[in-house]
Amino acid sequence: MKSTSTVESGDVDGDSFVETTDSSIVAVVAKSISNSIHVGLAFAKPGKSILGVCTFTDSSAFVTLQQYLYALDACEGVLLPPTKSTAQMHESMAKAFRGANIPQSIQKHPEPHSQDRILKLHRDLARLFGVAPPPSIFGSNISSSGTIKKQFDPSSLQTHALIVLWKNMGFDSFPDGSFSYSPPPAQHLSLLPSDCGALRVFPTASSREHGSSSSLYSLLDKTKTKMGQRLLREWLHQPSIDLEVINARHDLVELFLEFSSERESLRELMRSLPDIGVVARKLRARIAKLKDNVLLYQCCLKMSSILRVLKGIREQIMSKYCVEGSQEDELTQKYKRILHILNKELVEPLETSKKQMNNFEALVEKTMDLQALASHEYAIKPEFSSELKSLDVEIERCKNILEDLRKKAVSKLGLTDARVKLEENATHGKHLKVTRKDTAAVKRVGTFVVLETRTTGCRFVVPKFRSVCDRLDDLVSQYSTKQGDLVDTVMKIAFTYDGVSERMCAHLSVIDVLTSFAQVSASSSTPYVRPSMLPMKAGRVQLKGVRHALLDAQMEQGEYIPNDLNMCSNSENIHGEDRKKEEEEEEEEEEHDKGIDAENDSSLSFFHIITGPNCGGKTCYIKSIGLCVIMAQVGCFVPCDEASISIRDRVLCRAGASDSLALGMSTFMLEMSEMASILTCSDQGSLVLVDELGRGTSTTDGFALAWAISEALIKKKVMVLFATHIYELTEMSHVWKGVKNFHVASHIEYGYITRPHAHKAKEEEGCEEEEEEEEEEGEEGKEGSKKVPTSVIRLFKIREGAASASYGIQVAEIANFPTHVVSDAKRRLEVLRQSEEANMLEYAEQKGKRRLSQDKARAYASLPLKKALDIALIGSIVQESDE
Repeated sequence: MKSTSTVESGDVDGDSFVETTDSSIVAVVAKSISNSIHVGLAFAKPGKSILGVCTFTDSSAFVTLQQYLYALDACEGVLLPPTKSTAQMHESMAKAFRGANIPQSIQKHPEPHSQDRILKLHRDLARLFGVAPPPSIFGSNISSSGTIKKQFDPSSLQTHALIVLWKNMGFDSFPDGSFSYSPPPAQHLSLLPSDCGALRVFPTASSREHGSSSSLYSLLDKTKTKMGQRLLREWLHQPSIDLEVINARHDLVELFLEFSSERESLRELMRSLPDIGVVARKLRARIAKLKDNVLLYQCCLKMSSILRVLKGIREQIMSKYCVEGSQEDELTQKYKRILHILNKELVEPLETSKKQMNNFEALVEKTMDLQALASHEYAIKPEFSSELKSLDVEIERCKNILEDLRKKAVSKLGLTDARVKLEENATHGKHLKVTRKDTAAVKRVGTFVVLETRTTGCRFVVPKFRSVCDRLDDLVSQYSTKQGDLVDTVMKIAFTYDGVSERMCAHLSVIDVLTSFAQVSASSSTPYVRPSMLPMKAGRVQLKGVRHALLDAQMEQGEYIPNDLNMCSNSENIHGEDRKKEEEEEEEEEEHDKGIDAENDSSLSFFHIITGPNCGGKTCYIKSIGLCVIMAQVGCFVPCDEASISIRDRVLCRAGASDSLALGMSTFMLEMSEMASILTCSDQGSLVLVDELGRGTSTTDGFALAWAISEALIKKKVMVLFATHIYELTEMSHVWKGVKNFHVASHIEYGYITRPHAHKAKEEEGCEEEEEEEEEEGEEGKEGSKKVPTSVIRLFKIREGAASASYGIQVAEIANFPTHVVSDAKRRLEVLRQSEEANMLEYAEQKGKRRLSQDKARAYASLPLKKALDIALIGSIVQESDE
């Protein structure tokens, strides 16, 4: 028997306290000391029931704060109200939040950072954690007793931030022991919100229209459980930089790729798993119900099947590669390593959790009415208690009496059994009911009491019916009270399994995410490969046949044109193969910081300048590199033919051309702000992707900024992929070692046009020039015509060397520009070229040099950096022509 007051419905999902996401609420307090900005940050993740603090030093643009906001997946921020002295710093912090699209609120009445408040916070945290809070949470200038030292220490800012967060979230209303302390995020690959948006790591409102390949998260999310989805999101927010962790994930993905049938079995088992993460949080918060016990019990049963599959994989590896006395070759060593990781990371932890949950399974089987689960009812079974059993027997006896009374009423009324029903409602309680046409038969029986007559029917009772109902209600009340006591007892025992359920959730989530990675890698039109991961100090990224993960997923096999990358930023690697040569050139390198005309091998370069036609694939190429690095450090295989990647601590991306109304920034200002962040936080362990820089201002200003920014990154030996249409930048390969030019290949079709003022120029040039012009008639054509590009076919292939032009007019033709607009543009371009040549001739004449021939002037006009070259260089060109 199940009482309506004690039975839990399957639709009830627990208290609203438990969140279904792992997003954070953060509070930030900052203080400027000796030209340094110290930041204290406190964060809470209600979905994971964790609370933490940290302190760090930041720049005036709060770049590190933005990285923390991204890593913590912040959804809301709390700031202190600004004062006169902190107004500018407060606005910069607010901009950091707005730039990350995170709403912020101002605490209107901040509590004083006093000793009494610290002592109260200590007591409150002890209640919330269920144990004494760690001393580190209060900073080094606050003793465990709550005494504040007079000398300021930046670590106290985290305590102040926690006070702000505490008041904002109202932790006083949370149950005792419902939270646990979490240290700040471990070291990971840092991403700024702008980087995340540029590389489409997570879906946006507009990108969701493109389906499963709209973002990296959507592409990799082949998980079967909610807890797996949350872990995948956490890994993408915090890609690992721990080589051992990354290789362990790659080993397991490779294992699941090889054992495909076992992988499918695991994924099918995962599909039916309940969300144990939510159950674990309810257990920790002491708000779980009987339904949560059943869900955890069902997970334990499924875990037995999961363990069986994992052990099957282990046995196959042992029988094939780990036979005693077998030869220790490279393959055997590899599988022994994988076997060790499989045992350490999955099998042994799950076996331990399963053993720890044995008593919980017995508890559920002994106490829960499992047969009632078919009707989505969750109750203690009567057999669990003798008192409950006796009450259940009495309740069943009363119900049988009511049924007998109903049957007697059927007999007296002379109706069929189905026409007299036993019902219950809030107004009349339990009663009998017939249809309206049978009302007359009820009224003819004098002993029947009519309660109500409506169009829906007649409600009535028979003698002794009320007394039996009263007795039944009393028994049900006693049953509910007794079962409620038993439920409390059972749940107190279940609450002690919060820790093991959290660990079980963590390990099952890992299986879900890694099998998802294996599924993505295997199901791609061109299968992904395992990257060879190198330590950060190796400073090498080598990719062969790299593809853009998102575009590749949208194309058929063979449609995407892959490319290669070979970069190295480690000076030891550059010169290590020939140490003697390095020593011989050491003197020369000290005298010349800039290695002019250095011979650059692409394998020894770390700064790649990529030029070429518009829409040729430059942006796609550089973003494919960034996505590959992120995927590799998350633990997934990468869309390449071969890959060797040194761990990167940051992937920084400057791409796109859009303004920000929320920040009050123009397109160019936003571009410069993002580049300022990159210059501030990039180092030799970073990968920087720059797509179009300095195009929002004048040509000279844009070139000057692009050159200066590039030099700053080169000096820091930052790995950079720089896509640009500023062709003067390609001269950097002759100025700096480690810089290499690449271009996007294209096929150009040529035609002939008449050069404006051709005859006039011919008369001025004289007979000598006429003879030279005849020699190049094949290029110029007859009567002053010139060979010019008329159309461009993009090949999407990256090749060494700088491109000669961007072919913007030809791209405009592809975009179906009106014919007369294209023709006008071509004529204007030719006029500008001739004007530039004429200016150079006039300049040479003014310096008293021999007049340059038209073909030499034209060749000089096409040289990069012509405006930046020194006058003396012009003289040297003239002198060489004389010789």
